[in-house]
Amino acid sequence: MSGNIYRVTKKSDLDEIIQNNVFKPVCISFISKKNDKKIYKEFTKKCLSASKRFTYMMILIINIDDFIDPQNFFKDAVDNAPFYVAYFKGKNIQTFKIENKNLFTDAILSSMFNIHESYVKKLQIYFNQNEQNNTVNVNNDNNKNNDVNTNNKNNKNNKNNKKTHINNDNDEIVTENNDEDEDEDEDEDENENANEDEDNDGEENNNVNDDEIENNNKNLQDESELMDNDSKYIKKINSIRLLKEKMNN
Repeated sequence: MSGNIYRVTKKSDLDEIIQNNVFKPVCISFISKKNDKKIYKEFTKKCLSASKRFTYMMILIINIDDFIDPQNFFKDAVDNAPFYVAYFKGKNIQTFKIENKNLFTDAILSSMFNIHESYVKKLQIYFNQNEQNNTVNVNNDNNKNNDVNTNNKNNKNNKNNKKTHINNDNDEIVTENNDEDEDEDEDEDENENANEDEDNDGEENNNVNDDEIENNNKNLQDESELMDNDSKYIKKINSIRLLKEKMNN
């Protein structure tokens, strides 16, 4: 048998299957193999084929001739066999008794088909919604990442933004900085102008000092010439004095 079709002989086994497959439709058919041998054989054969198609549901066949139900929980189903009941999430979603036994197989297969189709549609809707939510979440994450990257890029561009163009007059590449860079350049220009002013003042001071030094040198030269003249005059006087002394002697 397939993994979703079983012949159940005990009520405890039936409870376990229902509990373990609470999120799957569980279709249970009660039929007597002894009293309805032909119908039972045809029914089990078609259910086996259906189990390969209705893969999202559990198909359970109960032969009421050897079914063990100590508390007679399914007494009404056994007494009215062939009987059919379907569960989903632990709740009874469909129950019916077929008066004409020859129609039992077709009626049960039709019910299984409708339940399976409804269940598959719900699964598809769920998966589509889940996929859309995942896609939206991924897109949101990507948009957040893109926004962060864009902001980082804009901040970087604002910090290091430079526009370059060609000066047609001399084919030089001229770089224009952004506002912050322009402010920095203006500050640098002011500092440079201040430095130039200081240099100019220094040059003027140097010029003044040079003039003073030159004047001092000239004065020293004049004084030296005067001293030389005085020395010559003194020597001349001394020579005259010596000559007078010799004449007197």
